[in-house]
Amino acid sequence: MAALSGLNFKIEVQISEACFDSRRGTSHKSDSHMYIFPKGESLLENIYNRRNRPYQMYKKEVIPLVLGYMEYHYPEIYSKFRHTEWRWSKNCGCTSCPCSPGFHGRSIGLPYDIYVNLSENK
Repeated sequence: MAALSGLNFKIEVQISEACFDSRRGTSHKSDSHMYIFPKGESLLENIYNRRNRPYQMYKKEVIPLVLGYMEYHYPEIYSKFRHTEWRWSKNCGCTSCPCSPGFHGRSIGLPYDIYVNLSENK
């Protein structure tokens, strides 16, 4: 995990391939997911704040910073995401409940999970 600073935020990014289903020979997820976590948030704060994330600000300011990071550090993955549209979903990681809100990257066949720790740039 490495850090990158933007105008207002500092991010730490970790990218992993989504779970692989060996019985089918494919990933059981066809979309990529991006989860953004405020750094230093406790478990109770996370549970309380899940439904109140400033996702419009994340989409406008944080996602471009993450994509810039990916372009530099993971160019082969970034090339797949260059034209991906990221949509907020309160049920991003779990379709039955709002336990893991995040952004869906609507790209068939790009099953990556992107975890972002976000802190204010001081």
